[in-house]
Amino acid sequence: FQLKNCSKLINMIEWVPYEKFDDVMYKSKGGFSTIYTATWISGWITNWDEHDRKFLRSGSQYVVLKALNDSSDPNDGFFKEDYMLILSIALDGDLNDYLKSNSKITWLDRYTLLYDVASAIEVIHNSNMIHKDLHPGNILLDGKAWLLCDLGFCGPANKGQAFGIMPYVAPEVLTGGGYTTASDIYSIGIIMWIITSRCHPFSDRDYDNILATDIFFGLRPTIISGTPDNYEKLMKECWDANPSHRPNISVLCKFFISKKNEIMNGKYSFPELNTTPNLLSKTSKIIDSNNINEAILRKKKTIETDEIEALLEYNNP
Repeated sequence: FQLKNCSKLINMIEWVPYEKFDDVMYKSKGGFSTIYTATWISGWITNWDEHDRKFLRSGSQYVVLKALNDSSDPNDGFFKEDYMLILSIALDGDLNDYLKSNSKITWLDRYTLLYDVASAIEVIHNSNMIHKDLHPGNILLDGKAWLLCDLGFCGPANKGQAFGIMPYVAPEVLTGGGYTTASDIYSIGIIMWIITSRCHPFSDRDYDNILATDIFFGLRPTIISGTPDNYEKLMKECWDANPSHRPNISVLCKFFISKKNEIMNGKYSFPELNTTPNLLSKTSKIIDSNNINEAILRKKKTIETDEIEALLEYNNP
């Protein structure tokens, strides 16, 4: 049935028994999934042999197995067991790995990375979708190309909850405002900062309600000395507190590709940054917007009390 109704083999869903994999090894666990690597003995379907009436396969492939937490559905008889997604592997790791292992990152490297990421986000936004969980762990290097992963595996349905690594989540999302294309733009602004600093934002602090409250009231990462003015300006526009003031993704794509081309043509030169990586492992988590809003309300009351006390002190010296 699937073969007759699929114009492309890539559109087929294949159920692969666990015994078809060798050397299954645990790698990491995130907010909604657990990651393993394995060798898929027969590999992907590549074609259909009409004469022998069988699928042709790629042969042994090194793959990622992604187990979605709580993926089994006891209310649906079709899914009676936990299952995993079989994914291609990016052998060069993620953006965290890249920033840790490369001591000299040039502006050409940065603009190449940013253009690849922005181009992928542009495709997503033009399809009326939102990534929702953009951070260094979801930006993968495969050869010379940067790729995005985890589209569609994030964003809990419950209102009053967000999902992600806190400093990469837009303030309006932290407070329960919901995801938009503008919230992806905010995340790109933070990515722009991390590739100049080579560390996570606010890495010396707990990612808690206090930090979320400070972000709501305007806290942003400190600009790295030597950052070009036009880069800094665009970065700050991306993390503007007002979503409507942020640029759209096409503006970012045009800026990144123009700067990349200028560097390649020898028309743009800027001193390279000298930074030391500080990238401890961070994973996406559920963020309770209700608790954050309560913390914000408490801080607002504190600010109002301080302002009243200052006014009384001024009027009664």
